[in-house]
Amino acid sequence: MKLKNLFLAAMTLFAFAACTETPDAPYDFPTGGGNGGTTEEGVYINEKFASDFGVFSTVETVGNYPWIIDYSTAKATSFVDGANNAATSWLISSAVDFTEETEAYVAFDYIIRYAESGKVAKNHQLLISADYAGDAAAATWTDLPYGAVEGADWQTFYKANVAVPAEFLGKSGIVFALRYTATTKAGTWEVKNFKVAHGTAAEPEEPEEAQEYTVAEALAAFTGVATPAIVKGYIVGTVDGQVYTDGCRFSGTAESKTNLLIADNIDETDPANCMPVQLPNGTVRNALNLVDNAGNYQKMVTLTGSLEKYFGVPGLKAVSKYEIEGVTPEEPETPEGAYINETFATDFGAFTTQETVGNYPWIIDYSTAKATSYVDTDGDGKADTDKAATSWLVSPTVDFTNETEAYVAFEYIIRYAESGKVADNHQILVSADYAGDAATATWVNIPYGAVEGADWNTFYKANVAVPAEMYGKASVTFALRYTATTKAATWEVKNFVVAHGTATGETPEQPEEPENPETPDTPVVPSGDNLLANGSFEEWNGDAPVAWGTGNIGHNATISQSADAYDGSYSVLVGGSATANKRLGSQKYTLAAGTYVISAYIKQDGATAGAFKLGYGIIKEGKIANSDYKYQDNATTVSGEWTMYTHEFTLASETEVAVLIMNSKVGNGNSILVDNVMLTTSDGGTTGGGNDDGGNEEPETPADTYAFTAVTSVTAGAQYLIVAGTNQATALDASKGYGYLPVTTVSPSNGVINTTDDNVFVIEAVDGGYSIKDALGRYLFMKGDYNSVNLDTTLPAEGGVWTIEFNADGTAKITNTYNGKFMQFDSQYNSYGVYPDARGEMPTLYKKN
Repeated sequence: MKLKNLFLAAMTLFAFAACTETPDAPYDFPTGGGNGGTTEEGVYINEKFASDFGVFSTVETVGNYPWIIDYSTAKATSFVDGANNAATSWLISSAVDFTEETEAYVAFDYIIRYAESGKVAKNHQLLISADYAGDAAAATWTDLPYGAVEGADWQTFYKANVAVPAEFLGKSGIVFALRYTATTKAGTWEVKNFKVAHGTAAEPEEPEEAQEYTVAEALAAFTGVATPAIVKGYIVGTVDGQVYTDGCRFSGTAESKTNLLIADNIDETDPANCMPVQLPNGTVRNALNLVDNAGNYQKMVTLTGSLEKYFGVPGLKAVSKYEIEGVTPEEPETPEGAYINETFATDFGAFTTQETVGNYPWIIDYSTAKATSYVDTDGDGKADTDKAATSWLVSPTVDFTNETEAYVAFEYIIRYAESGKVADNHQILVSADYAGDAATATWVNIPYGAVEGADWNTFYKANVAVPAEMYGKASVTFALRYTATTKAATWEVKNFVVAHGTATGETPEQPEEPENPETPDTPVVPSGDNLLANGSFEEWNGDAPVAWGTGNIGHNATISQSADAYDGSYSVLVGGSATANKRLGSQKYTLAAGTYVISAYIKQDGATAGAFKLGYGIIKEGKIANSDYKYQDNATTVSGEWTMYTHEFTLASETEVAVLIMNSKVGNGNSILVDNVMLTTSDGGTTGGGNDDGGNEEPETPADTYAFTAVTSVTAGAQYLIVAGTNQATALDASKGYGYLPVTTVSPSNGVINTTDDNVFVIEAVDGGYSIKDALGRYLFMKGDYNSVNLDTTLPAEGGVWTIEFNADGTAKITNTYNGKFMQFDSQYNSYGVYPDARGEMPTLYKKN
């Protein structure tokens, strides 16, 4: 959603990702505002920022992202055009004369959102100076901590009220400043008033105590204002999708980990009697979600959180505590004799961060301390570049004067590490002379047997002794040092403990190198005849092998013929992408129930190794849904030699499938070569498609194909294809009332696509622009702040009007007039959405001739 900006043109703000019910665009419209300043006795400054800065001025010392007046607040952000930009921006008051002052305070109301993890206070400071002379960088500033808090919405303003330090009283020329800072992540800070006055700073308000409710009582008590609450009820299901009533699923089988439905009745099936509960990432979600904990279904749960609107109805958010069936989860015990015990669940505790190479600090993410320098450099919201970095997470100093035996323990995940440098690039260090500068201290490495993981769920345990030379010393400091040179890994750490006692030695065992290397396990052997046509890729039709590639459901890779073959004359080269998985897809086959083996010979193309997964897609109504792509668990890195790989799967009933070889983005976009693909079975077989002879059934009549030509103008009432590259938007299933538009693959040639008219969209003129209707006769429209489309057979009164502008490259910017978002193909999710910023490809319109 676009935020108005008086000084910066077209500032477009975007979201992360998440695959949660949180809207993809994080910056919704903030509200609030002031009514102008007033002058009172004993008041030095009283600005409301309703329409201007008054006695304040703006200065930028890093970047060019000044404070602005927006939504009746003074606002700072350097999140611009979908990118996080480094910035230091100042809002500086006029000088105040405190010559006769003996007691004064500063007060203001604020909202901070999307702050860099662990740096809310550091990046949103209230400062004071007695020597400011027009150069913010040259002045001496004193920080006035005000307990900065990151908010959860644009309605709730927090109050700051702090005393002016005594050393500034009795002096003239005193200046205050609000300093906004952004490094790797740009938050937004809104301040709607600012007051400096004589008197005593107010005591912080006591937080409101949470009231206990049943679900019915909580629904009745909801006022629309966030209120602490404890709600007790039975877990009766989840919400699937974005529309509450349509999305309620009353079952222990769930697709979403991010929410629950609770009710007073254990068998409740009426959404009106339920309350949706948002599960925050971390311990609460891990313990309660029904995807991983199906046994929680219909259990009584007591939740402490905040009554707020969720899915447009009264809900419970920000859950901090829970009980299931009267059992309170145990708090992690503090080890006896512990010097340090940090979980990193919500913050760094007493740890601090430093960067000595690059500017990629440790952050708190997924209830861990996380370091990575694989970052987004093109502003599309997706990491795409490995950056050199040395980033430190430094512990508080501990006193080992009387210590004789101590250990360090923590849990970690390391992924995508530079080959051969797992231990070197992910170190635990200890120092006896650290004095604030990590680069100049003397550090001793503590090897812990660092292991690279294969998923984001399995944490390894480190438990190692503190080196003996640290005992008897008064100032001992520990550090986690993350290093990246040519390849940037990700390191997550939780539950860091330093304690008295003996190390358990819980380091993963390293396999010994056998004197005589064992013969590797024999892979699953394909049995029976090959069910796939042209698996050897010897037959080609133009640029694609017969029965494979362009035009087949599930295929989206760029492919070409290669003479580097395992067998015969040709193989197929499958292009890759560092940001999206690319698939070589077969024609469709109908397979009987049974167990099947996919096998293929695969090798790297040239000197650079790629990665792949073998699998298949289940075809329903001519499409493969995102949940119906079925692959082996982990991507395999290929070598420079032809090697056979296999994957076994079982079908419980007759199923229409396409066989897929995925060039995984894990391979950093490197191409792979594929040859001799086989699908075999000993107890199944084809019943349609592929090499099936069709039995006695009449062959299907081929669907009529039509020519569609790329256009740069719209003819009202005509039929169009919406295509980005080779990805054609298609209609959602008839059973769905909302969602992201799935895709099928087409082959444009010289501005023309020859295909069926099964997936056309009809564009009709309406007041203010156009309506868009899918092949099932449903109008596309937008509602709320969601990025997915809604569907209705009747054009709605709101959200169904679109404007269409054509870009210089011939693509179309299809914008919804209700929310200003525009249609794009997102390769990460292989679908079309309607987004507030440029995160994917805008489509080309092809008109039916």
